[in-house]
Amino acid sequence: MASSGSNWGSRTVTDDGAVVAAVRTADRGSRAAGGRAFTPDATDQRRPAASLVRGGLSLLSTQPVTWTASLLAAVLVPRYLGDEGLGHYAVVITLANLAGLVASLGVPNYLRRQIARQPDRVAGLGSTALALSLVSAFAVAALLLAATALLGHRAPQAAPLTIALLGMIVGAPQTVLFSLFVGQERHARFAWLNAAAATGSTAAGIAVLVLGGDLIAYMVAGLVASGVVTLASWRSAGFRLARAALAPSLLLDLARCGLPFLGWNVALQVYGEVDKLLLGAMAQDAVVGWYAAAYRIISIPGFIPTLIITPLLPVLARCAGDVPLARQTLRQSLVVALVLTVPLCGLIVATAPAIPGLLGWPPPFEHAVPLLQILALHIPLVAVDMVLGTALIALGREHKWLIVGIVAAVFNPALNLLCIPYFEHQAGNGAIGAAVVTVLTELLMLTGALVLMPSGLLERAFLGVSARIGLAAVCLVGVAAAILTLSLPLAVIGGGLAYLSALLALGVVTVDDLGAARRLTRGALGRHSVD
Repeated sequence: MASSGSNWGSRTVTDDGAVVAAVRTADRGSRAAGGRAFTPDATDQRRPAASLVRGGLSLLSTQPVTWTASLLAAVLVPRYLGDEGLGHYAVVITLANLAGLVASLGVPNYLRRQIARQPDRVAGLGSTALALSLVSAFAVAALLLAATALLGHRAPQAAPLTIALLGMIVGAPQTVLFSLFVGQERHARFAWLNAAAATGSTAAGIAVLVLGGDLIAYMVAGLVASGVVTLASWRSAGFRLARAALAPSLLLDLARCGLPFLGWNVALQVYGEVDKLLLGAMAQDAVVGWYAAAYRIISIPGFIPTLIITPLLPVLARCAGDVPLARQTLRQSLVVALVLTVPLCGLIVATAPAIPGLLGWPPPFEHAVPLLQILALHIPLVAVDMVLGTALIALGREHKWLIVGIVAAVFNPALNLLCIPYFEHQAGNGAIGAAVVTVLTELLMLTGALVLMPSGLLERAFLGVSARIGLAAVCLVGVAAAILTLSLPLAVIGGGLAYLSALLALGVVTVDDLGAARRLTRGALGRHSVD
């Protein structure tokens, strides 16, 4: 899930000139110390569509690896940890994620946009950001551990929480380095290191569980794997820390520039994770486990909007002053996001009853079936919100987008406080209430994003295309649900064919579109290189 100028095109840059000017000395110091910053070549000025395809293909190249890791985690982790163990894990990881967002100070998001605009500043800004991330992560972790110690028996288990916070500290510089790669459009480098972080932690954790380890051993294994990737990312970044970039004034200036992004990230994380914390407080640990298991399936399609928005941010940041070009780029990104996520939503809705048995989950996880079907509805909404939010940030409207995030962060827990107890009492599954509130919150955010979008950037015709894609999804669900009683593979194949046929019949996709996409992909592959 998803991730501002008053007049369109008149003011697209935030007031960050002080930081840019201040790091010039740091850049020179870094180079003098032997650092080597990545220098973009002429391909950085390529057409936005080609740039998006190139970035998307680079990210897609790692997906078979991450898909395999996600599938193994979805199958094995619930089986070995059980619903209560998975529930404990979900709570402490949620707390650590919230702590990590606070510790980041919003700097990684700021770096992605600023490095795209001024790639020659990577050494100075990167050095300052790395130092700031480590100092902030240590401080936030210490404060959270002290706060939870005061809660006594009401606090999460101390050992898992401590390990989760250590993972947050190890991951802080990793997040900064990944943001530098994205800002430079070094998408292949980012993709493989990010995949190594995800799959390495998953593989190490599962190996420990298979060998008889418990929750603590599972988390320690993931921590070690994450540390190795952080060191590899630092070495791959290609520059050394510049002493001049560690000046307190630079650290404070960079933190100030990241504050709007921090506010948005915290609001989004509160909305996205507070439901698990509230479930942990108002329902049994098993209920949290059912919800976490459903989310492991629902989160798998999250790679699609990520493939789109990761290259989209630097591209829109570069072409923000060209309204027609930005409008075309945004429209294409939105249509692709919907065309690819809507069928996955429909397939999950139609095949959810068969998923727990297919993955070999213990019988109590049958309670996750309605959660899968409800949460699947928000997959396309998340994709659209991520694309629109990326556009708002690229255009410098993060302050206004922050207001939407704050509203969502208040709306979500307030409604959960009503819905979780209601469904816990009525259906014995408070997670149903949390799932419903998740969908409603995503609709709220979509409304806010549409209101904030600059006039003339989003065409009305997009609404008609969205409706036709939705109609094609209805065909998919009907066909897949009808065939499911015969065979799950046939249901998936039949539903997919029904969806594709409906897209062609409704004119959402044409033969010419497919040909143009093929030519664009070939061109991008021809220029593709490992950066």
